[in-house]
Amino acid sequence: MNNLEEIKNDEDNTQNNKFRPYSMNELSFLRKQMYIKMYLGDVRAYHNKCGHHYLVKKNGKKEQGMLRNNTCGYCSVCWKLSKTPENMLNYAENLFYDFSMYRSESPYLTLKDYENEKKFYTWLYSK
Repeated sequence: MNNLEEIKNDEDNTQNNKFRPYSMNELSFLRKQMYIKMYLGDVRAYHNKCGHHYLVKKNGKKEQGMLRNNTCGYCSVCWKLSKTPENMLNYAENLFYDFSMYRSESPYLTLKDYENEKKFYTWLYSK
C-alpha cells in the first residue's frame, strides 16, 4: 500500500469517530510537534506558475537556495503529483485544495485544518 492510500484509509477511519473539542493552544502544540517531526522550517515556497505553496524542509536544499538566491526552483507539489498513481490523482489534488483553503479562510486553527495540513505534508514529504 502506498503512502497516499494509507492517508486515505486513515481519513476514512477517523471520519467515523466523534472528536472531543480541542483548544487553540492544544492544536497549536500539535501543529508545532508535527512541524518538528517532519522537519518543516519557517520558509514557505510559492510557485506563481502553478499556484502551489508549502513549507520547505528545515536546512534542506530548497530552503538554502531560497535564502541565498530568493528562488525556489521546481515545485515539489507538481513533482509529487507527477509521481502519483492515476487512480489516486484526484485525491492528491484534493489534499492540496483542502490544505490551501484553510490557510486563506480563517485565522483560527481547527481540528479539520490541522488534519488537512498533516495529511498534505505527510503526502508531500514521505517516500
